[in-house]
Amino acid sequence: MRNLIAGIFRGVGIGIGVTVITAVLVILLQKIVTLNIPVIGEYIADIVEIVEKSR
Repeated sequence: MRNLIAGIFRGVGIGIGVTVITAVLVILLQKIVTLNIPVIGEYIADIVEIVEKSR
């Protein structure tokens, strides 16, 4: 029973952690795009667009 509960909490923790890290990365990428760096900005804009479409 203890292992079951530990597994559930571990899974929930990983899910929340991945969600937070992904959100922070998307926000950082959006801020980099606003800097208008020519080559990097276009590449990151494509990534952000793909992520936003998948929501």
